[in-house]
Amino acid sequence: MAHPFFSIIIPVYNTEKYIERCINSILIQSFTNFELLLVDDGSADKSGEICDKFALNDSRIKVIHKTNGGVNSARSIGFKKSSGIYIIFVDSDDELRQHALKKMFELYKKQKFDLLVTSKTLIGPKGEYELYNKVSGYITNEKYVTLLLKNGIFIGPHGRMTKRDLYIESDAFNIPKDIIINEDLIMNLRLGISAKNILISNEINTYNYYNNPNTASKNIKDLMYWDKVFNIIASILIKNNLNKYKSIQIAYYSMILNRIRLSTQKPKYIKNKYLHRIKLIYLANMNIIKDYIILKYNFISKITKKLKCL
Repeated sequence: MAHPFFSIIIPVYNTEKYIERCINSILIQSFTNFELLLVDDGSADKSGEICDKFALNDSRIKVIHKTNGGVNSARSIGFKKSSGIYIIFVDSDDELRQHALKKMFELYKKQKFDLLVTSKTLIGPKGEYELYNKVSGYITNEKYVTLLLKNGIFIGPHGRMTKRDLYIESDAFNIPKDIIINEDLIMNLRLGISAKNILISNEINTYNYYNNPNTASKNIKDLMYWDKVFNIIASILIKNNLNKYKSIQIAYYSMILNRIRLSTQKPKYIKNKYLHRIKLIYLANMNIIKDYIILKYNFISKITKKLKCL
């Protein structure tokens, strides 16, 4: 039996209000050569039952029920049960846009790639907004990593299609269970490093991202948490000899500065450790960073004062 072109994997956890909308957005796609894997991650509501009902009426749907292990665990199990040539992830409270699969497949036929990142739409209480990556076209691995770390391309798994082999080659799901924010950044960092052909396309919009204030990414974490994330990312960069590039070094510390801003900024010894490192990068690359980081955030004047004291 031939493998489906797309495997669409949806981690599902307590989203009974939204899951039908999400599944329907996939079943109405004009491109039909796909399988849909619904991974019920131990939902306490009726999400799992809803998934089972859909599976009864469409042979392309597989439902996997598991104990709660987090979104990375759900993605990993869904991937292991999948057989598609390209992988697409969708969150259970979001949806694919009309003809999204057709647009991605047609682009693939014209321009071969291992990894595609498209534009998407943010839907919130105040309306809809088109979201674009800051570049378009083929980019190198170095450029991809630089942009990913400084939010120049979307860090989430949405609006992407990725060749199946990359997940295996990069060990993409090897992420500690307690990393629940920016786990997708770590996954996509590994995938981008392993990819041979990376295409960014703002010309096609494939995803509706609903701004849900209850998602994990909205929770503020202290710097004990972020220190773990920073160390994982640093180890990936060092392992792949990418830390030698100035652009990546600066992007890495730009990311750290952004996370410090969004954190509790405690404990202070971790904050001061990274501010000291940023100071060294700042002094070594002053002309570059003035436009790149130092002017990026309103709070930077306070950071700069602290740097002078370290």
